[in-house]
Amino acid sequence: MKTKHTQGEWINTTDGEANFYGVCTQNNWLLRIQQNGELTIEVQEANAKLIAAAPELLEALMEVKEFLGHIQPKVGEAAFDEIWDITEEAIKKATE
Repeated sequence: MKTKHTQGEWINTTDGEANFYGVCTQNNWLLRIQQNGELTIEVQEANAKLIAAAPELLEALMEVKEFLGHIQPKVGEAAFDEIWDITEEAIKKATE
């Protein structure tokens, strides 16, 4: 599946003075997560790490879905359906 998001490695980074954390590629800022009174630097950094991992997480989830398609007959139907639905919904949320 070809995705529409910015290609390349997403990097969790700071502005150098820890005023904010964000996510960028080698050439562009994708998102800045700034203090809004509630977000500590630690929370900003944790959010940036999660967002920076999003492309790899999406790719892994797509691989899981492909794998599940190969093992369907070998597992219980209810368990398979639940995992399949969760996987499919997460991919849709990220791509549609």
